[in-house]
Amino acid sequence: MSTSAFPSKFDFPNPPDSSDSEPSIAFALARINPLRPSGFTKLNGKYTSSSFPYSYTTKTENENWLPSLTTVRSDDSVVARIHWKTLSPTLFHFVDSGPEMIPSNTLMKHDSGSKQSGFEKGFEDRILTLPDGRQARWVIGRIKCRLYTNSDARTLLAEFHRTRKEPKEGTLVLQIFPEAIQGEAKQRKAVVEFILVTYLYLEKIRIDSL
Repeated sequence: MSTSAFPSKFDFPNPPDSSDSEPSIAFALARINPLRPSGFTKLNGKYTSSSFPYSYTTKTENENWLPSLTTVRSDDSVVARIHWKTLSPTLFHFVDSGPEMIPSNTLMKHDSGSKQSGFEKGFEDRILTLPDGRQARWVIGRIKCRLYTNSDARTLLAEFHRTRKEPKEGTLVLQIFPEAIQGEAKQRKAVVEFILVTYLYLEKIRIDSL
């Protein structure tokens, strides 16, 4: 479909009702270092879920007060690295895909026709291909990022939000909906990790731009 036909950020549907389908994967985020500024929580945290057999930790190294390398681990194994750049595209390394470094502008294409103004801060959507071959679109809002299928159905695949349950202040959650995680176990794991890593990159962009 043409990018001009894609709706405004304000026209997207709410999260699907999962009562009649498989449960979504809700990764609760816990900050590893309570003294670290909250803006870096997502780059230095632990993501755990009761409905997924793997948990993930993110740890970021800084150089001259700026992030230089974020490592994503599952248990003791490295699954991905983000090599942050300022004067050139940031580089991604997905360990299971081999030694290749993928530039951010290759992994995700900007949709200049999606740029919003005013409250939405002028972010452009990012279009990417999931490990299972489906095309998706990260929509970057002022408050949070949401991942949709890049189609007329614009099905919500993932979002980061704060729960309304106890404790009172809520829990930060990266929620991945059943529509995103199809196929056999290895493919599901690859999709989950791809969503997590690309989310970390775009969330940093969103935070840095506020």
